[in-house]
Formats: sequence, C-alpha cells, structure tokens
Amino acid sequence: MRLDLTEIAQHVGKQMSYDVDEPASSILDLHVLSPIRGKLLFTNTGDLMLVRGSLRASVELECSRCLRPFEMPLTCEVEEQVELRAIAARPFEHPQVTMVPEEGDTLFLEGNILDLTELIRQMFLVSLPIKPLHDLECRGLCPTCGADLNEGECTCEKPVGHPAFAALAKLLAQMEEA
Repeated sequence: MRLDLTEIAQHVGKQMSYDVDEPASSILDLHVLSPIRGKLLFTNTGDLMLVRGSLRASVELECSRCLRPFEMPLTCEVEEQVELRAIAARPFEHPQVTMVPEEGDTLFLEGNILDLTELIRQMFLVSLPIKPLHDLECRGLCPTCGADLNEGECTCEKPVGHPAFAALAKLLAQMEEA
C-alpha cells in the first residue's frame, strides 16, 4: 500500500487518519496468518510528519526452546516521524540535482509517496519477541538426543555434575581403580 503525502505535507497542523487493512501476504519476512488491521494518524507539525497508531495481526513463530510452530497475536504501537523537508523538497527539485539521503532518512519514503507496507513490515519485525515461547513452561529439547521434553522424558543417560569437570571425574575414577 502506498500513500501520497503531498496534500498533508503542504498544510501545517493538518491531520489525516488512515484505517489499515492489509492482506496477510504483504509482509514477506514474517508468516502473517491474519489480515493486518489498525489505525494510523498522520500529523504535520511543520518540520516533521508524525505517524502514530497501532497495528495488530496474528503471526506464526517458532518456539525458541522446542522449535514447535505456534500462532501468536501481535500488537505493535507505531511512533514514527518523517522529516517534511524530504517530502516538501521533492516537487521543486531541479532535474539535474539529486538529493543524497542523509543519515536518519526513512527507507519507506520515496518522493511524496509513503510505502506503508514497508513501514508496517518494520514495525512488526521490531515488535517480535527475541525468544518466542509457545508456553512459558516449555521444557525444550534434550541436548543429547533432541527429543521433545514436553512430550515426556527421553532415554538418554543424564550426565552427573558439571561437564567442565568431566575430565577430572574420569581421572578420579581411574585413580580409585588403581
């Protein structure tokens, strides 16, 4: 979805509300299961275009402990700003002069057109948990055989003590035998 911001950029204090209803397939980096819905408010403050609102959708993630896929509802708050000089300067550019993007310029603004899909993608990716869990009590996988410990105990021999002292334990056992 692409929005033309020319009209709002020309009037200080102007606000524009936009109801977001994007298809789930619009974000490629994430497996979105439901349409992305929410509301965004664009405000021209004179120097900046403020974008505020919230977005929600259900996404499929992989549990960081047991690797089981699960569905998670995700809500993200949008607080973004775009410098209006980047919008307002575009219509008056000289054809032989090209503007070099400065540090801090947004990647989702192209001329007067805001790439709303890219903004939404970035907001959802930042809102993802670092270590998603399908259940807080998830026991994960056995480090030896890889069995899912949520389904029951595995048959692996459990090491006794800390692995850093395994060589010392082996040496002590040899000394006791001698």
